[in-house]
Amino acid sequence: MIMRIGLLISLLWIMSGCLRTREDIKEVESTKAMRDQVDTLQKVHADSSSRLEELMDQNRQLNGRIEELEQKILKNSQAQGAGKDDLQKSLSESRQQSELLKDGIVKLENQVQALQEEIVTLKTKGSSDRTNSSGKHSSSDGSSSDKAKDKVKDKERELMDSALAEFQESKWKEAILNFDHYREKFPKGKYVAEATYKTGVSFQELGMRDEAKVFYNEVIEKFPKTEMSKKAQLRLKSLGSASKK
Repeated sequence: MIMRIGLLISLLWIMSGCLRTREDIKEVESTKAMRDQVDTLQKVHADSSSRLEELMDQNRQLNGRIEELEQKILKNSQAQGAGKDDLQKSLSESRQQSELLKDGIVKLENQVQALQEEIVTLKTKGSSDRTNSSGKHSSSDGSSSDKAKDKVKDKERELMDSALAEFQESKWKEAILNFDHYREKFPKGKYVAEATYKTGVSFQELGMRDEAKVFYNEVIEKFPKTEMSKKAQLRLKSLGSASKK
């Protein structure tokens, strides 16, 4: 009888080892697939960022061309005939190109941001999966504390996702309200800089430039070393150029 129990226990250990080995293989395969996906997204992100820089450079050059044409027209305001008409036509075409470039920059900017968020989400998920599989949360007190923290993080992410959904659908007023709700609920949250910046973008899209500037300046002052701060500075420059016209 004792030998039989021993054999059963040994058999259970062997079966448990086999199951564990299969789980390990699945985990390795899942981790590799996720890393490949992250690598692909990072490459697309890098390419999109490079394209964004190119568009911004083209826009700067085009703005310089517009200023040059405006100066020529001003100097030759008394001129008549085909020469003046050609200058006016070139200025009009350049301004149209500038508007198209700005639209392209905004869209690509949103695409780069979305890619960055997706990369962060995948990395966070991978890290969470590894933590869960390692079984480190053994004590009941620690487990309760972790669950409470996770609940707060889930709520924070939920509010931010709700605001981003409105933003991506160009529902600017709803996005402003949702971003404001997030900022009020989580004043020191992980996404405050992004929520503040995108509130400014939403106001800008509604044509409310002064309100947009307030939020861009807040991002620059409170989060000076972030990517959102760089974007806010570019937006402010764009608004400055627009107001000159």
